[in-house]
Amino acid sequence: MKKILIIEDEERTAQQLKKNILSYPQKNTVLAVLGSVKDALAYFDKHPEPDLLFCDIELNDGICFQIFEQHPLKCPIIFTTAYDEYWQEAFQTNSIDYLLKPIAKKNLFNSLDKVHAIQDYYAKDGANLEKLVALYKEKSHFKDRLLIKVGNRFRVVECKEIAYIFSEDKISTILTHKLEKHLTYESLDQLEKILHPKYFFRANRKYLIHISAIASIHNFFKGRLMVYLKPNLEEGVKIIVSQAKAKAFKKWIESIE
Repeated sequence: MKKILIIEDEERTAQQLKKNILSYPQKNTVLAVLGSVKDALAYFDKHPEPDLLFCDIELNDGICFQIFEQHPLKCPIIFTTAYDEYWQEAFQTNSIDYLLKPIAKKNLFNSLDKVHAIQDYYAKDGANLEKLVALYKEKSHFKDRLLIKVGNRFRVVECKEIAYIFSEDKISTILTHKLEKHLTYESLDQLEKILHPKYFFRANRKYLIHISAIASIHNFFKGRLMVYLKPNLEEGVKIIVSQAKAKAFKKWIESIE
């Protein structure tokens, strides 16, 4: 039996999620359903961590990552959200899965199957939960190279050669450190999901950057960051990281070994 906590501010969604969790073939118990960052912080001040957390990202009084800043949890987390733009921030936590709303019962059960399977497997070796999550992430499949079509030919671009990728008029342009440009019709959303988030960060809607492309970082107005990229093109490249992403960006920088 797993003790599960739900953080979800939409009452109907929360109750449906609870109902489906309790109907899962392996018995679970739902400890509580919390609807805000404030409620979650108060809960973790007085209670131990659950075995598993289902967590909405955008809550009425803030973003769920504010919870983890004050209470760095070790339990696995399944994020439930209507937005896919927080995928990279979720990866920086103990994320096991990322379910987009509306959540199909089949997808929910698949996520629970995944949690049970990896926990049961690594429990044989006495692995702790932090190691379990780390191992799961290492086994995630991210591309080491991209196959780019150039006319009637294909060009292989090693991901480590990429400085950054920017989007313009629905076309993504890959710029390498050798100033080579490659056009691809894959969107930044698609590329973000196949490039390893240890090295690539979605700085904003137009730029997906490699850690090696950062020339300098400066504070900007209202908690934002101004980031200068390299290699520089004719006019140089500087981008803005929003206040909402600034903390995740700094954490990403610090996590690079």
